[in-house]
Amino acid sequence: MAGKGGPQRLFFWAHVGVGAPFAHARSPLSPFSQQSTSSWSAPPAAAAAVSPQQQQQQQQQQRERQRQRLSPLAALMADDYLFADADADGRVSPTELASAAAQMGREAGLPALPDTAPDFAARLYDLDGDGELTTDEMLRAMALDAAVDNEAGRLDGGILRAFDADGSGGVSRAEWVGALGPVQGGEAVAGAVFARADLLTGARGQLAPEGLAAALTAARALLLGW
Repeated sequence: MAGKGGPQRLFFWAHVGVGAPFAHARSPLSPFSQQSTSSWSAPPAAAAAVSPQQQQQQQQQQRERQRQRLSPLAALMADDYLFADADADGRVSPTELASAAAQMGREAGLPALPDTAPDFAARLYDLDGDGELTTDEMLRAMALDAAVDNEAGRLDGGILRAFDADGSGGVSRAEWVGALGPVQGGEAVAGAVFARADLLTGARGQLAPEGLAAALTAARALLLGW
């Protein structure tokens, strides 16, 4: 996709790096966190030993299942950024964000980040504003950032395919809303962006590539702030 590699990783690294600390890291409740205290309860069976090879295989299987659940837009960025969800639970914690940004920084020869949890980045990528950053949201945010080449104004081909679900060559309002995914303000916000691009490009309900580029640029400004 346009914008991948150095510039895009700088975007990710910078926004994670400037965030203020989270008060508490996310700690999902385990279904086994409340154990019975009855004296007659049998103790839990000891977990079978798992070899490193088995662990790696299980992680690969879990990661593949995770890929299959991604939206088409998020899937475009999976190769580069799916690793940020280290435990493959479908959510990206502050700790995972910080770890991913640190790894990207090392690969790019950037200075080490301060030891702070990336509050701002988590809020930035939380596209629907519900307070929880899902893996799909983070990947969709990265795809939105990379969708349009700012200098040439061209769309990445994968972006067009992600939005043009029926392969007609144009993007309808329903296709736009569906591919963009849940955003803060709901379908009304996504629909307003589509309507504006539709009006400005004279698309009459079917955004051509230039109209989709306009809609994506507006959505990026609205959701990511630039």
